[in-house]
Amino acid sequence: MNIYIYELKSHYKGLIGWSVGMLFLLFAGMNKYAAYKTTGTSITDLVEQFPHSVQVIFGFNGLDIATPVGYFGTLYLYIILTAGVYAAIRGADIIAKEERDQTAEFLIPKPVSRDKIVSAKLFAALTLVFILWLVTVVSSFAVMAIYAKGADVAQTIWLMMLADILLMMVFMRIGSAIGAYWSRPKLAVTVASMVVLGTYLLSVIINIEQRLNWLSILTPFTYFSAVSIIGNHTLSTPYVMFSIFIVAVTTLLTYTGFRKRDL
Repeated sequence: MNIYIYELKSHYKGLIGWSVGMLFLLFAGMNKYAAYKTTGTSITDLVEQFPHSVQVIFGFNGLDIATPVGYFGTLYLYIILTAGVYAAIRGADIIAKEERDQTAEFLIPKPVSRDKIVSAKLFAALTLVFILWLVTVVSSFAVMAIYAKGADVAQTIWLMMLADILLMMVFMRIGSAIGAYWSRPKLAVTVASMVVLGTYLLSVIINIEQRLNWLSILTPFTYFSAVSIIGNHTLSTPYVMFSIFIVAVTTLLTYTGFRKRDL
Protein backbone atom coordinates (compact mmCIF):
# COMPACT_ATOMS: atom_id res chain seq x y z
CA MET A 1 0.00 0.00 0.00
CA ASN A 2 2.91 2.37 0.72
CA ILE A 3 4.21 1.82 -2.81
CA TYR A 4 0.73 2.53 -4.20
CA ILE A 5 0.39 5.81 -2.26
CA TYR A 6 3.93 6.83 -3.16
CA GLU A 7 3.26 6.34 -6.88
CA LEU A 8 0.04 8.35 -6.71
CA LYS A 9 1.83 11.22 -4.99
CA SER A 10 4.62 11.07 -7.56
CA HIS A 11 2.32 11.40 -10.55
CA TYR A 12 -0.65 13.51 -9.44
CA LYS A 13 0.77 16.77 -10.84
CA GLY A 14 1.13 15.23 -14.27
CA LEU A 15 -2.42 13.88 -14.02
CA ILE A 16 -3.73 17.38 -13.32
CA GLY A 17 -1.96 18.72 -16.41
CA TRP A 18 -3.34 15.99 -18.68
CA SER A 19 -6.83 16.45 -17.20
CA VAL A 20 -6.75 20.18 -17.93
CA GLY A 21 -5.61 19.40 -21.46
CA MET A 22 -8.51 16.98 -21.94
CA LEU A 23 -10.98 19.56 -20.67
CA PHE A 24 -9.59 22.15 -23.08
CA LEU A 25 -9.75 19.68 -25.98
CA LEU A 26 -13.43 18.92 -25.41
CA PHE A 27 -14.74 22.38 -24.63
CA ALA A 28 -12.64 24.17 -27.26
CA GLY A 29 -13.58 21.58 -29.87
CA MET A 30 -17.31 21.77 -29.30
CA ASN A 31 -17.13 25.55 -29.01
CA LYS A 32 -15.76 25.61 -32.56
CA TYR A 33 -18.81 23.59 -33.64
CA ALA A 34 -21.08 26.18 -32.00
CA ALA A 35 -19.20 28.96 -33.77
CA TYR A 36 -19.83 27.35 -37.16
CA LYS A 37 -23.51 27.02 -36.32
CA THR A 38 -23.76 30.63 -35.19
CA THR A 39 -22.19 32.03 -38.36
CA GLY A 40 -24.36 29.82 -40.55
CA THR A 41 -21.32 28.19 -42.15
CA SER A 42 -22.04 24.75 -43.57
CA ILE A 43 -19.47 22.51 -41.92
CA THR A 44 -20.30 19.66 -44.28
CA ASP A 45 -19.71 21.78 -47.41
CA LEU A 46 -16.47 23.05 -45.91
CA VAL A 47 -15.14 19.59 -45.12
CA GLU A 48 -16.16 18.14 -48.49
CA GLN A 49 -13.70 20.54 -50.11
CA PHE A 50 -10.84 18.77 -48.32
CA PRO A 51 -9.05 15.83 -49.99
CA HIS A 52 -10.04 12.39 -48.70
CA SER A 53 -6.68 11.94 -46.98
CA VAL A 54 -7.11 15.19 -45.05
CA GLN A 55 -10.61 14.17 -43.96
CA VAL A 56 -9.22 10.89 -42.63
CA ILE A 57 -6.33 12.53 -40.77
CA PHE A 58 -8.63 14.96 -38.99
CA GLY A 59 -11.32 12.36 -38.27
CA PHE A 60 -14.01 13.81 -40.54
CA ASN A 61 -14.35 10.82 -42.86
CA GLY A 62 -17.71 9.05 -42.70
CA LEU A 63 -19.23 11.30 -40.03
CA ASP A 64 -22.16 13.70 -40.29
CA ILE A 65 -20.36 16.60 -38.66
CA ALA A 66 -23.38 18.86 -39.09
CA THR A 67 -24.84 17.11 -36.03
CA PRO A 68 -23.46 17.52 -32.49
CA VAL A 69 -22.78 13.80 -32.04
CA GLY A 70 -21.13 13.58 -35.45
CA TYR A 71 -18.85 16.50 -34.66
CA PHE A 72 -18.10 14.95 -31.28
CA GLY A 73 -17.07 11.86 -33.22
CA THR A 74 -14.22 13.87 -34.74
CA LEU A 75 -13.10 14.86 -31.24
CA TYR A 76 -13.31 11.22 -30.15
CA LEU A 77 -10.29 10.46 -32.32
CA TYR A 78 -8.23 13.04 -30.42
CA ILE A 79 -9.66 11.85 -27.10
CA ILE A 80 -8.45 8.29 -27.58
CA LEU A 81 -5.12 9.48 -29.02
CA THR A 82 -4.47 11.77 -26.05
CA ALA A 83 -5.69 9.19 -23.53
CA GLY A 84 -3.66 6.45 -25.22
CA VAL A 85 -0.44 8.46 -25.05
CA TYR A 86 -1.00 9.25 -21.37
CA ALA A 87 -1.80 5.62 -20.54
CA ALA A 88 1.26 4.28 -22.38
CA ILE A 89 3.59 6.84 -20.79
CA ARG A 90 2.20 6.17 -17.33
CA GLY A 91 2.45 2.41 -17.73
CA ALA A 92 6.04 2.54 -18.97
CA ASP A 93 7.28 5.17 -16.54
CA ILE A 94 5.77 3.69 -13.39
CA ILE A 95 7.51 0.35 -14.03
CA ALA A 96 10.80 1.56 -15.52
CA LYS A 97 11.63 4.48 -13.26
CA GLU A 98 13.45 2.71 -10.40
CA GLU A 99 16.89 3.13 -11.99
CA ARG A 100 16.20 6.74 -12.94
CA ASP A 101 14.97 7.70 -9.46
CA GLN A 102 17.66 5.55 -7.82
CA THR A 103 15.06 3.88 -5.60
CA ALA A 104 15.85 0.28 -6.58
CA GLU A 105 18.47 -0.06 -3.83
CA PHE A 106 15.87 1.00 -1.27
CA LEU A 107 12.93 -0.95 -2.66
CA ILE A 108 14.29 -4.37 -3.64
CA PRO A 109 15.88 -5.34 -0.25
CA LYS A 110 12.54 -4.81 1.50
CA PRO A 111 10.51 -7.90 2.47
CA VAL A 112 8.19 -7.39 -0.50
CA SER A 113 8.22 -9.67 -3.54
CA ARG A 114 8.74 -8.26 -7.00
CA ASP A 115 5.25 -9.41 -7.97
CA LYS A 116 3.75 -7.35 -5.14
CA ILE A 117 5.80 -4.34 -6.23
CA VAL A 118 4.51 -4.69 -9.79
CA SER A 119 0.93 -5.17 -8.55
CA ALA A 120 1.10 -1.98 -6.47
CA LYS A 121 2.56 -0.04 -9.38
CA LEU A 122 0.01 -1.33 -11.88
CA PHE A 123 -2.83 -0.56 -9.48
CA ALA A 124 -1.50 2.99 -9.08
CA ALA A 125 -1.23 3.38 -12.87
CA LEU A 126 -4.76 2.03 -13.25
CA THR A 127 -6.02 4.54 -10.69
CA LEU A 128 -4.38 7.46 -12.51
CA VAL A 129 -5.72 6.29 -15.87
CA PHE A 130 -9.19 5.80 -14.41
CA ILE A 131 -9.21 9.34 -12.98
CA LEU A 132 -8.32 10.82 -16.38
CA TRP A 133 -11.06 8.68 -17.90
CA LEU A 134 -13.59 9.99 -15.36
CA VAL A 135 -12.59 13.55 -16.22
CA THR A 136 -13.16 12.69 -19.89
CA VAL A 137 -16.56 11.12 -19.21
CA VAL A 138 -17.83 14.02 -17.12
CA SER A 139 -16.50 16.59 -19.59
CA SER A 140 -17.98 14.74 -22.58
CA PHE A 141 -21.46 14.60 -21.10
CA ALA A 142 -21.15 18.22 -19.98
CA VAL A 143 -20.31 19.53 -23.45
CA MET A 144 -23.00 17.40 -25.07
CA ALA A 145 -25.56 18.67 -22.56
CA ILE A 146 -24.65 22.18 -23.72
CA TYR A 147 -24.44 21.64 -27.47
CA ALA A 148 -26.67 18.63 -28.23
CA LYS A 149 -29.79 20.56 -27.14
CA GLY A 150 -31.68 17.63 -25.69
CA ALA A 151 -30.79 15.10 -28.40
CA ASP A 152 -30.66 11.50 -27.20
CA VAL A 153 -26.92 10.84 -27.49
CA ALA A 154 -26.23 9.31 -24.08
CA GLN A 155 -25.86 5.73 -25.37
CA THR A 156 -23.45 6.77 -28.11
CA ILE A 157 -21.30 8.82 -25.74
CA TRP A 158 -21.22 5.96 -23.22
CA LEU A 159 -20.08 3.53 -25.91
CA MET A 160 -17.31 5.91 -26.94
CA MET A 161 -16.23 6.27 -23.33
CA LEU A 162 -16.23 2.48 -22.81
CA ALA A 163 -14.06 2.14 -25.91
CA ASP A 164 -11.81 4.87 -24.52
CA ILE A 165 -11.14 3.11 -21.20
CA LEU A 166 -10.60 -0.20 -22.98
CA LEU A 167 -8.01 1.35 -25.30
CA MET A 168 -6.38 3.11 -22.35
CA MET A 169 -6.00 -0.25 -20.63
CA VAL A 170 -4.47 -1.76 -23.76
CA PHE A 171 -1.90 1.02 -24.14
CA MET A 172 -1.15 1.19 -20.43
CA ARG A 173 -0.35 -2.52 -20.31
CA ILE A 174 1.72 -2.30 -23.49
CA GLY A 175 3.63 0.55 -21.84
CA SER A 176 4.16 -1.40 -18.62
CA ALA A 177 5.46 -4.41 -20.56
CA ILE A 178 7.92 -2.18 -22.39
CA GLY A 179 8.97 -0.61 -19.09
CA ALA A 180 9.53 -4.02 -17.51
CA TYR A 181 12.01 -5.12 -20.16
CA TRP A 182 13.69 -1.84 -21.07
CA SER A 183 16.71 -0.93 -18.95
CA ARG A 184 16.64 2.77 -19.87
CA PRO A 185 13.54 4.48 -18.40
CA LYS A 186 13.53 7.52 -20.71
CA LEU A 187 13.82 5.31 -23.75
CA ALA A 188 11.04 3.05 -22.46
CA VAL A 189 8.67 6.02 -22.23
CA THR A 190 9.71 7.19 -25.70
CA VAL A 191 9.14 3.75 -27.20
CA ALA A 192 5.74 3.44 -25.50
CA SER A 193 4.71 6.82 -26.91
CA MET A 194 5.94 5.86 -30.37
CA VAL A 195 3.86 2.68 -30.23
CA VAL A 196 0.72 4.78 -29.71
CA LEU A 197 1.61 7.30 -32.42
CA GLY A 198 2.75 4.55 -34.78
CA THR A 199 -0.49 2.60 -34.46
CA TYR A 200 -2.44 5.84 -34.96
CA LEU A 201 -0.54 6.58 -38.19
CA LEU A 202 -1.16 3.00 -39.31
CA SER A 203 -4.90 3.48 -38.75
CA VAL A 204 -4.79 6.63 -40.89
CA ILE A 205 -3.00 4.76 -43.69
CA ILE A 206 -5.53 1.92 -43.50
CA ASN A 207 -8.46 4.34 -43.71
CA ILE A 208 -6.90 6.04 -46.73
CA GLU A 209 -5.96 2.79 -48.49
CA GLN A 210 -8.81 0.35 -47.92
CA ARG A 211 -6.74 -2.41 -49.56
CA LEU A 212 -4.71 -2.48 -46.33
CA ASN A 213 -7.75 -3.19 -44.18
CA TRP A 214 -6.29 -6.62 -43.30
CA LEU A 215 -3.75 -4.76 -41.15
CA SER A 216 -6.49 -3.40 -38.86
CA ILE A 217 -5.76 -6.04 -36.21
CA LEU A 218 -2.38 -4.33 -35.63
CA THR A 219 -3.79 -0.98 -34.52
CA PRO A 220 -6.27 -0.51 -31.64
CA PHE A 221 -7.39 2.76 -33.24
CA THR A 222 -9.37 0.78 -35.81
CA TYR A 223 -11.11 -1.43 -33.24
CA PHE A 224 -13.74 1.09 -32.13
CA SER A 225 -14.08 3.92 -34.63
CA ALA A 226 -16.54 6.74 -34.12
CA VAL A 227 -18.20 5.86 -37.43
CA SER A 228 -18.93 2.27 -36.36
CA ILE A 229 -20.07 3.28 -32.87
CA ILE A 230 -22.46 5.97 -34.13
CA GLY A 231 -23.72 3.77 -36.98
CA ASN A 232 -24.06 0.46 -35.13
CA HIS A 233 -24.72 1.65 -31.56
CA THR A 234 -22.49 -1.10 -30.22
CA LEU A 235 -18.85 -2.11 -29.79
CA SER A 236 -17.37 -4.90 -31.86
CA THR A 237 -17.44 -8.00 -29.63
CA PRO A 238 -14.45 -9.68 -31.33
CA TYR A 239 -12.34 -6.55 -30.83
CA VAL A 240 -13.49 -6.22 -27.22
CA MET A 241 -12.34 -9.78 -26.59
CA PHE A 242 -9.09 -9.22 -28.47
CA SER A 243 -8.41 -6.06 -26.43
CA ILE A 244 -8.91 -8.04 -23.21
CA PHE A 245 -6.52 -10.68 -24.59
CA ILE A 246 -3.87 -8.01 -25.26
CA VAL A 247 -4.27 -6.68 -21.72
CA ALA A 248 -3.88 -10.18 -20.26
CA VAL A 249 -0.78 -11.03 -22.31
CA THR A 250 0.98 -7.71 -21.69
CA THR A 251 0.18 -7.94 -17.98
CA LEU A 252 1.85 -11.35 -17.89
CA LEU A 253 4.83 -9.94 -19.80
CA THR A 254 5.10 -7.10 -17.28
CA TYR A 255 5.34 -9.48 -14.32
CA THR A 256 7.72 -11.82 -16.16
CA GLY A 257 10.00 -9.01 -17.30
CA PHE A 258 10.18 -7.36 -13.88
CA ARG A 259 11.05 -10.66 -12.21
CA LYS A 260 14.02 -11.17 -14.52
CA ARG A 261 15.16 -7.57 -14.56
CA ASP A 262 18.59 -6.69 -13.18
CA LEU A 263 17.93 -3.80 -10.81
